[in-house]
Amino acid sequence: LDSRSCAACVAMHGTEHPLDEPMGAHPNCRCTMLPILREANVDAPPLTSGEAEFSRWPADRQLELVGPSKLAAIRAGDITLPDLVRVRTSPLWGQTRTVASLPEALANATHRRVGSRAAA
Repeated sequence: LDSRSCAACVAMHGTEHPLDEPMGAHPNCRCTMLPILREANVDAPPLTSGEAEFSRWPADRQLELVGPSKLAAIRAGDITLPDLVRVRTSPLWGQTRTVASLPEALANATHRRVGSRAAA
């Protein structure tokens, strides 16, 4: 999580996925999957989520990552950082994850809210 990380990579940082799910990287992505070791003799510190890390960043770094419109939407509670992840499937590249536009992020937020109400 440095100045070269995109918003999608920051949002995906620390998330858990089944082993059979494709990682969905993008061109020039530097992310990697890490195994979760749950054995009693493993004393590894928990991985902090990208969303939690983002919330602790100074405003100027947050602004640099997502831009003014998306940052305003995050601060207003209209979207969350994970809403900025766009998943696409290409016949050539397979599944990819990139940064969603603000309209796409707003649609993701709406879908997430409707889905969470349906699951309740």
